[in-house]
Amino acid sequence: FCPFYHSLRKKLPFPFSIIVIMSLITSLLSRGYQFWSCFILVLIVVTSVYILNDKHWSFSLRQITKNHGLKHERSQINATNKMMLPDFLFEEKTYSESDFQNERGIVPTFWNESVACSKDSIPTSINNNNLHCRPVWGPCYPPSSTEKLNRNMINRYSHGVVYLEHENQATIKKNQYDWDNLCRPGFLIIGQGKCGTSSLYHYLAEHPRVLPAKEKQIHYFKYYLRRGMRWYLSHFPTTKSMLGQGGLMTGEASPGYLPYPDVSYHVQKDLPGTKIICLGRHPLDRSYSSYRYNYVHPALNELKRGKVSGVERGQTDEYYIEHYLYSFEDMIMAELQQLRKCLAPEGMGEVGARNTWGNHSWARPLYERREAAGLPPLVDLDGQCYGNFINSTVPRDQWSDLVLRKPGKFLNVPNMHLSQAMIGRSLYVYPLEWWYEMFPQRDLYFLCTEEMKDMTGEPINQVGQFLGLHNYNFSQVVQAGAYNVGGHKGYDKVTSWDEVQEDEPTEVFNKNYTPSNNDSDEHELI
Repeated sequence: FCPFYHSLRKKLPFPFSIIVIMSLITSLLSRGYQFWSCFILVLIVVTSVYILNDKHWSFSLRQITKNHGLKHERSQINATNKMMLPDFLFEEKTYSESDFQNERGIVPTFWNESVACSKDSIPTSINNNNLHCRPVWGPCYPPSSTEKLNRNMINRYSHGVVYLEHENQATIKKNQYDWDNLCRPGFLIIGQGKCGTSSLYHYLAEHPRVLPAKEKQIHYFKYYLRRGMRWYLSHFPTTKSMLGQGGLMTGEASPGYLPYPDVSYHVQKDLPGTKIICLGRHPLDRSYSSYRYNYVHPALNELKRGKVSGVERGQTDEYYIEHYLYSFEDMIMAELQQLRKCLAPEGMGEVGARNTWGNHSWARPLYERREAAGLPPLVDLDGQCYGNFINSTVPRDQWSDLVLRKPGKFLNVPNMHLSQAMIGRSLYVYPLEWWYEMFPQRDLYFLCTEEMKDMTGEPINQVGQFLGLHNYNFSQVVQAGAYNVGGHKGYDKVTSWDEVQEDEPTEVFNKNYTPSNNDSDEHELI
């Protein structure tokens, strides 16, 4: 009995305890002490039940089973998660055991973990196979031991989401590895831009178990890696806020993630286990939306404000479009010629990608595996096909012939990486190949923009099911309208479907092109 009891208390190896116990019972039986043998067995069973129902020793047992590589079955997940969280959260009905597994038997993101591990440089006492690990409550890191959690927390955080207070760069750098009271995003909507990322994000945030981020798109993994994970996690609800409101996950939508191969690597390294959602729209519809949003609107803004030399300010939109802007056909024909060269076998899309990424330690195995399987080479379309800035008249090489044929028009708009790739960013398969190499297929979900127009909200519910959330009726939030439609009205701005219909492209933008054959049923979700 003593070795068994102390194996749980002191985390001694189970095999050692079992050997000692069995040796003791065998010895007693050989001497005819059947009564004492039975007594010891009963004592072991009773003690085991007591220990397994005690929260402190249960945590120790889970740590032992994890260290010995023993996996919990799905049927045990509910009990495991109940033991991970403070009891009062269940007593106050903030959570129930059924929250941790949905109708399909899927566990919400991160809620099947008792520790979180990543390939980072965090100093910690738990270190196995170059993985750095720390205890977690689902997606969240517990508050520091000095911060007590109690029932008052539920009342304090039940009326609004709370985020980490703003910190200056010096404080962030000093505390960069302190993730106490911070939560990880359970899902990332990685793009594509002009496919409805704002709408999908706000639809999902309507689920009662999903808490929103401080802002819809953070773009940490593309533009702000140097600021560190503490800065990134500070954009999500604190652990106290998440638990106080009964949240199961949070997430963000940064459409700038999809096109870049190295972003898939950084996400996989720093957020292993998070779920990836990608939106795709009819390629021609998406390209035309990009033409209006990333070329027409910013160009009109520059021209009307007198920012372009030799152009009279204060004229109508129609005047500037007719005299100073290229048509949609002009832009896509120029880009298609560029893409034909770049995406040809052994073109810059393949060769440039191999030269740029092939020697990186994370990418080399991808190339070797695909070559062995006879799969096509990976392509870095966005990074290799468009070249660098040339001059203000001909900003990109793809427009050289166009400017010669139709001089005097305006191309030098802000965010040129978007206006140059109207077609390129509608070819979803090329960037997605990198994400499917870095993540298991079960962790990726592709949704068509057109499906989000289903007023029943069922396609959004299917995404929620993929994330491990319980069924929810999203019809009300979907019927309210779409977000960030047309010109940049704000990621949090909802536009009714009637207004969306009115905002559809008109003859002012192009007299020969309509985004869809059945445009009466098509809406522009951005």
